[in-house]
Amino acid sequence: MKSKIYLAVLALAMFACGGETKSTEETTEAVADTVAMEMDTVVAEVDTLLTAAVDSLDAEIDSVTSEAP
Repeated sequence: MKSKIYLAVLALAMFACGGETKSTEETTEAVADTVAMEMDTVVAEVDTLLTAAVDSLDAEIDSVTSEAP
């Protein structure tokens, strides 16, 4: 996950330093938008992983509870 953020920031930095000149405000907005999108993706991935972990733990607890005398 950190590598995705690192690559996104690196790509944006390379894009910002490219041959086309843009105002600082436009570049800042583009970087902020891209970082926000990447963060949304990371949050969604973490949420999915946590949900899967909780579901797995619930299933394990249920199976152990059903086997108890």
